[in-house]
Parts: sequence; structure tokens; C-alpha cells
Amino acid sequence: MVDYKDINNKNEYIHYRDNQIYKLEKLGKEWTESKYKQAVLLSYWYETYEKLLRKEENFKKQKKYFKYKRGQILFVNFGYRIGHELGGNHYCVVVSNNDSINSGNITVVPLRSFKNKINERFQVNLENSLQMSIVYNLKKTISNLKEYGETNKTIVNTLEYISNIENEDLILDSFDNLLEECSDNYKLVNLINNAKEYFFNKNIDELSKSFKNIKAYIEKRIEKTEKEIPLMQNKLKKALELNKESVADINQITTISKLRILNPRRKEDTLSNVTLDSKYMDQINNKIKELFVFDKK
Repeated sequence: MVDYKDINNKNEYIHYRDNQIYKLEKLGKEWTESKYKQAVLLSYWYETYEKLLRKEENFKKQKKYFKYKRGQILFVNFGYRIGHELGGNHYCVVVSNNDSINSGNITVVPLRSFKNKINERFQVNLENSLQMSIVYNLKKTISNLKEYGETNKTIVNTLEYISNIENEDLILDSFDNLLEECSDNYKLVNLINNAKEYFFNKNIDELSKSFKNIKAYIEKRIEKTEKEIPLMQNKLKKALELNKESVADINQITTISKLRILNPRRKEDTLSNVTLDSKYMDQINNKIKELFVFDKK
């Protein structure tokens, strides 16, 4: 057999490569007529796999990866699978016990919709816990975004108030209130402290510029929040339309690259704080032990 990894066999490899591409193309055309859904899924896989391969080099160069905790819910692209293997985009639950920022892999148990009956040997009934966890987190996110938007509007109103009063004590109190309101935002605290310093030094021109900078910064935050709220509301609507009951498919437990994770990838993502109730995690743990841990007697 020809060693295609040997550069001296490049011409033979090109012929081999083109032949495999031809076979895949032929299979896709055949399935379009006889197995249309599988043909579409295969095409999705081509697209996804090509994208993942292009991202893989930079992914491997990362010094740190997003760290997940046991019981956390992820939304993952499992890709095109064979036979009864679960493929495509699915929710799953992390079962890795000690994930690390140095690890590019994670072990998960896929979740799927409950359909009429459960295979008690391989599955755990999660009832409506997955949907409720996602819905709760989205409602909380929407509430926080609305509160965040109101806080930003309050900051703008306070700046307008400072601009229109002359009493120095009231102005200083207003600056202090602003600093307290924005204590968790380093950039905004710096901008407000600069404005406060310009006020002390009676530097009216710089104070005016500073106020404009703060307002522009806040208005961008307000605009971003107002765009995010309807997006989250749309996600909430879709979450409410999910099949109310789901199952954990323990027999499909698998280790995947974190490159396959669609959500969450950042702390700001909608699933970043969604975890499965400990009651169901205990059941999953017991089923994993039952199916995969050899108990020597």
C-alpha cells in the first residue's frame, strides 16, 4: 500500500484524494434520489467539517480553553455519525469531573427529546428539567439586561443633571453616586474620575469633552442592550417551544473537542450558567457506574 503521507508520493496522493472526493460526490447524488434527508445531513457535515478543520490550527494554539463544570448544559455540534450514534446539533451535559483551562476536550452525555417511552437500561428521564433550566436562565438574563439598560439611562440623566446645576456640593454628591453606580466598570470609573478632576480644576472645556465621551460610551451600551433584549426574548420563545421532556442518553457518552461546542463559548453566552439539577446528575452518575464501571467481586 502506498504511504500517502510520504511527500515523494504526492502525485499518487492527489489521484487518491480526487478519487475519494468523487466517491463522496457520487454518494451525495445517489442519496439525493433515494435518501434525501441523509443527503442533506451529509452536505451539512461537509460544510461543518470544512469550517472546523480551518479553525483547528488556531484552536490547538490556544494557551487557555473555556472551562466547564460537571452538570453544565452545552449545545454541541456532534457532526455526522454512523449507525445509531447521535449526530447533529444537540444539548448535552458535562460529566467530566475536573475540567481544565489546559484541556481542549470534554466528556459529555448527549440529551434528546423524550419520545413516548424511555429505555431504562441506557437512559435517564430528565422530565422537564432541561427546558426549565434554560427558560429560567433566559428570563434572568432578560431581567438583568433590562436592569442594565435602566442603570445606563440613569447615568445619562445624572450627567444631564450635573450639567444643569451650579451647587458644588450637589455636583460632588452626584459624581460620587455615579462612581458607586459604575463601580464594576473600570473604564467608566476612570472616565468619571477624569471628569471629576476637570470639575475640581475648573477646566470647563475638558469637562465638557469628558461628559461627551461618557455619554457616547453609555449610549453605545444602551444601544447594545436594546439589541440584545429582543434576541434573548426570541431565544426564550424558542426554549418554551422545546419538547418539555428530555432524556440523558448515557450509552452515547463521548469525549469531544471543545471546538465542537456552539454555546457557551464565553461567559456572556446564554448557556454559561445553565446546569442540570443535582437530582438528575445523581441519577446520571449512578447509571454511568452501572453501565461502565466494573465492580470486581
